[in-house]
Order: sequence, then structure tokens, then C-alpha cells
Amino acid sequence: MDINLDLSAIGQNPFIAAWFVLKYLGIPVFCVLFFIGGRILWLNWRQNKYSETLEYTLLAIDIPKVNEQSPKAVENMFDQISGAHSSIDFIDKWWNGKLCAKFSFEIVSIDGYIQFLVWTEKKFRDLIEAAVYAQYHDAEITEIEDYADLLPASFPDEKYKLWGAEFIETNKDVYPIQTYPFFEHSLSQEFKDPMAALMEILGFLRKNENVWIQYVVTVTDTKWTERSKEEIDKIVGRNNKSRSGFFSGIQDFFSGWISTTVDQVSGKYREAKTAESSREMNIGVLSKLTPRELEMVKAIEAKEAKTGFVVKMRMIYFADKDIYSPARGVSAVAGAFRQFQGDFNGLKPDSKFTKTKEFIFFKKSRLARRQKNITAAYKERSNHLGAGDGFILNAEELATVYHFPIIDSVKITALKKAESKKIEPPIDLPFKKAEEEKIDKEVKEKIKKTEKEEISPEELEKLIKEKKSGEPPANLPIK
Repeated sequence: MDINLDLSAIGQNPFIAAWFVLKYLGIPVFCVLFFIGGRILWLNWRQNKYSETLEYTLLAIDIPKVNEQSPKAVENMFDQISGAHSSIDFIDKWWNGKLCAKFSFEIVSIDGYIQFLVWTEKKFRDLIEAAVYAQYHDAEITEIEDYADLLPASFPDEKYKLWGAEFIETNKDVYPIQTYPFFEHSLSQEFKDPMAALMEILGFLRKNENVWIQYVVTVTDTKWTERSKEEIDKIVGRNNKSRSGFFSGIQDFFSGWISTTVDQVSGKYREAKTAESSREMNIGVLSKLTPRELEMVKAIEAKEAKTGFVVKMRMIYFADKDIYSPARGVSAVAGAFRQFQGDFNGLKPDSKFTKTKEFIFFKKSRLARRQKNITAAYKERSNHLGAGDGFILNAEELATVYHFPIIDSVKITALKKAESKKIEPPIDLPFKKAEEEKIDKEVKEKIKKTEKEEISPEELEKLIKEKKSGEPPANLPIK
């Protein structure tokens, strides 16, 4: 049907109006959607090509047996690691596919043995080691194989049952969670390590039980603080939404020119008067806030004052089917994270997109798909798969949820710790030969004793190793 375009007829005939929208507006809308979708696919392709060129390593960090460092030391570590941030220009982003540096800080418990790990690009290994040794001089850092290969390849699995989820914040990420200074008594100055509860839970897992906690940390810039300022303006009732458009720009230009001219004529009197009126306005705004609103503003400002990171937090619990216990491996661990729930924010498992929960319809296939997704994201240490792109934690918050526990606060012996530094004496010391002779004599006596008991020295050594309780595997998490 040939319809001549008559603008007056559009409002009279709904069919003509629909045809007009489809013909003249449908194509532009389609082009816009095609452009948006195309640029996303292009960027993903370029970033995937760039990611294939990166080499990563997994480092096991053994803290000193006597650790008296507070989480402040780990906060200093994160501040130092933030130096990995680099600006990415248009060419680097859209053609080279360059990405911001990311790290994965992990706490794993395998058969009840606990290990702190850091997954990083190989080029940043020196940065990680320098940051750790600067705060923990006697720590030991070892490169190990990737334990994530222990995860089942497909689901449902014949041997294991698995629960997994990402953790998200309970409020906007401009609000802080409960941080470690809260756990220090104001009068006695006694520090109750929030990591102690988690260590106790992880240390009592059974054989063939695993709990893995992952914080994928992406170094970012300070643009996130703009959202903090917007939230403060919202609380105090200020409208910081500036008008946009051609005519408003002209109006702003002339109003600014007039204001500048008046300032030059009136001199310091107007400047002082303006500053005074501004202070009076701020005092008036703050006086109208309720005590809670005032605390909210203070909390937001305190958070934005420190280095921020984009964080994707994941947890996986899997075990043999006959010992699988969500009450022990899930509820207890999730409960340990509730202690970080403050007045304005906290952490909780994401049930909408990532939690491996039971479904009403197609429950087996949907559960298997979520199990596959969470394990794939964990293995990849992805900072984009899952529920959104993550949330902001500053260095103090990050050090609260991931720090090496103070040994006095943790009673378990399954936490992998660095041995004392072994320093060999100079070869020319006069007592070295006497010490060697003494050791040889003790060894011979042990061998002689074992011969009487019909036990070989090898069997004796094996028995000694078996009797050592609370000692983790020598190369945890790879046994």
C-alpha cells in the first residue's frame, strides 16, 4: 500500500502512525541497538585476545609462626599493590584490548588445612613479594600449581556435591562494611581478630571437604568517588544535577561572565561575603540532618578517603556426598561473614544469579548450570562473570576480610605457617665438627635401638611423621 506522508493524518489514523514509527524510527533504533551490541562484542573479542597473552602464577604465602601484625599491615600491602594501576587510553582499550590489572586473593581449606594464596600476573610477582616482605619480613612465598583443577569438570558429579555463590553487599557500595578498627576495644585496646572465627571453622573441616574463598581484586581509578559525592548530596538534600543542553550552556556562560565582572568590581568584600554565606549554608544543611544521616555522611566520606578496588567475591564448598554438610561448610562460613555487617553495609550470598540453590522447575538442569558457571568463574578468576561487575571495597575493608590472622587469636594448628629461618653457621667454627659427631652418635643410637625392635630406620622415620599432629602437607594445597 502506497501511503503519502501526511503529518496531519498521523494523529487521525493509528495504522498510519504505526507505519510511520516503524518506517522512519524503526531503522534508526535498530542501528543504535546494533551499534551498542557490536561495540560490546568487539571489546570482548579484543580483551580476550589480550588476555591470552598474559601469564599468571599462583603464590602460597606462609606467615610467620609468631604473627603480631594487625590488619593494618595488610592494608598497607593493598595500598602498595594499587601501584599496579595504569591509565588506559582509547587505542589501548578499543584496539589493543588492554585491561586493568587484577589479582585474586584466596583463602582455601583442603581437608582442614588452611592456606593463603595470591594469583597474579607473573610481571607483578615482584610487586606482591615486595608488598608482603615489607610488612612480614619472615614470611615465605612459594609458587605452586593451581589447586582449582581439583574442582569437578561437569555436573552433576558422581563423587562430589557442590555449593557455590558470589557474595554481594547489602547496600550501595559507597557505604562501608564493618572494618577491623571496630574489633578493637576502646579501653583495653585488646583486638579481637575477626579472622579467628573463620579460621576455626575452616580448620575443623573433614577429609575430602573443601571450602574456597576468593576475592578477585581489580585496581581502579578514583572515578567511583563521584558516586560517593552524589549519595552525600542526596542525603543532605542538595541537587547536583546540572542542566545540560545548548541554551543552558549559553545561560551558564553569561551568568558566569556577569559574576566574574561583579567580583572584579566589588573585590574582596564580595568574595568574603560569598564564602561566609557558603559556610552558613553548609552549617544550615548539616543542622537539619538527623544523627543517623550525619553518621551516614561521615561513613561515606571515610570510605572514599582511602584507596578503592573493584572486588568480585566468591565462595565454593564441595565434599564427598557421604560427608557433605551445608550446615558445616556453608552456614558456618556465611555466619562468620556476618560479623562484617555494620550500621550501613554488609556481605551476603547472591541468591538471584549465582547461588546454587534448589529450583522448583527443571531443578537438576538449572542447578547443574549454576554449578558449572560458578566453578568456571572461580577457575578463571573472572572479574566480570556472575552477578554484575563487582563492588567497591577500600583498602581498609579489603584488609578486614582478607588478612593473616594474629596467631594468639587462632588456636588451630592446621594453618600453614612459615618455619623459622634456618641459618647455617660458618664452616670454620670450632664447634661444628663436635656438633656433627654428636648428631652422628645420636643417629647411630637410634638405628641400633630400631634394630633390636626389628624396625627399619625408614619405618621409624615414617612413624615419626605419622605421629606429628596438626602439621599441614609440606606443599599445601598441592599434596
